[in-house]
Amino acid sequence: DLTVSVLYWRGDLTMQMLLRTVGLTPATFVGQRRLVQIKVTPPPVMLAKSFKGTEDVGGWYYSEKLDGIRAFWANGMLTTRNGLVIDVPKGFKSEMKRIFKNQKADGELFADRNQFQQTMGAVMRHTDQPPGMRWVLPQSKKHVKFVVFDLPPKDGMRGLPFVDRLKLLNEYEEVIREVKPEFLTVIKYYRLPKEQKKAVDMLAIEMDKVTSQNGEGIMVRSPDGLYEPKRSSHLLKVKDVEESEALVIDWEEGTGKHHGLIGSLRCRLHSGVHFEVGSGFSDDDRVDPKAFLNKVITVRHQGSTTLGVPRFPIFIGLRLDRSPSEFKRISEAVQCMLQP
Repeated sequence: DLTVSVLYWRGDLTMQMLLRTVGLTPATFVGQRRLVQIKVTPPPVMLAKSFKGTEDVGGWYYSEKLDGIRAFWANGMLTTRNGLVIDVPKGFKSEMKRIFKNQKADGELFADRNQFQQTMGAVMRHTDQPPGMRWVLPQSKKHVKFVVFDLPPKDGMRGLPFVDRLKLLNEYEEVIREVKPEFLTVIKYYRLPKEQKKAVDMLAIEMDKVTSQNGEGIMVRSPDGLYEPKRSSHLLKVKDVEESEALVIDWEEGTGKHHGLIGSLRCRLHSGVHFEVGSGFSDDDRVDPKAFLNKVITVRHQGSTTLGVPRFPIFIGLRLDRSPSEFKRISEAVQCMLQP
């Protein structure tokens, strides 16, 4: 399924090629000066549950949790988790088709540790809501790459357990080492000891290593787990602190040195819980409230209260690859549940 939002047409060759990729005729829009945002049905991605420390992860595989933008390769297109088609750099598609051919690939657009905002800035084209997506190369040697970490099954197929998908990933990694593509790499996996206590101890050690170098956390995968298009118990995330996405619904003016600027943002979680976040903003962030209203943000917090309110929330960044409509649909469902 395909949805095309025509906002502003630039008429450049890259966008013309993107339109042809999904079967549209660029000539239809010539002279109308509109931007074309293309959105397909969101890909069936596998989502992680949080590691609570009680799960038996002996013999599971682990990798670093990347702080980037989730991306999915299928049918000759790279899309976000929300289904926005990403206008990729020249050469990326040929690299993917040459190496992965018809294989789907799940991964992350990633620049470096502690560089989420820079990654976002490199990939997002800031336009009117809803946002467009364009992967723009920053002027630095450490540019964004598509880091592949899993291989989803073909449509209608049951797929393979992760241990077999990992074998395929390793084969692709060998090809990548030979070809040396500019925009593509494969994440590195390691195996935990089979004994549960040793496995948990190793996770704690690896978490210390990753977080001490500004990494976000660790992902753990069951060797027998299939690729499931849902939040799965076969995929766990290990993090020192929690992160949540929230919709900004209002703002409050600050006081003192923040007089006339943003003091805090009023937000709503997927659960419908409301809270405020007032820390983590730069001086530039606080200038324009319109930049945040009806946008999705990420906050980092130290757990939640018994009412589900994030404790000590800190603003991390805008998630322009997320749609505010997701929160509206969920909130409506919550309201229906609460009605007598």
